Amino acid sequence: MEQVTVTVTGRDRAIARVDAIKVGQRAVQRHVASESGKLMRSALRDEAPGTGRMGKAIGYRTSTQGETVQLRFHGPWFTHFVTKGTKAHEIWAGFYTGKSDKQFLFFEGSGVAHVHHPGAKANNFVQRAYDRSITGIRELLRAAGASLMGR
Repeated sequence: MEQVTVTVTGRDRAIARVDAIKVGQRAVQRHVASESGKLMRSALRDEAPGTGRMGKAIGYRTSTQGETVQLRFHGPWFTHFVTKGTKAHEIWAGFYTGKSDKQFLFFEGSGVAHVHHPGAKANNFVQRAYDRSITGIRELLRAAGASLMGR
């Protein structure tokens, strides 16, 4: 049987490059998460309905666990009512806050025990913000991948 010899050149250089990619990966993950968060938060704030109170309350946090970087958004407690809509309903003082001793709802300086809410159409501003942001987020990911690979 004939003997074949294989010579590998550049092994040490390849191992060094893989090690550099592993080190840079963490920083790039955090950068992509942070920049994606800024893009999405800006879009959410722009798309949020109303006078700005809801939009100002929208924020995000990043966290890292193992190999995963997580990006989580938070907003006002009533966001799901806005995005999904509501049927006509009564609102009673203290009912939604859990504070049964609250006796009045205050609107423009006057207090009432309850109000009839006529309902609201769904306003899925979260989906619109996502649709508006996804191209920029994909571009961030593409650029991050290219920088990790040294291109």
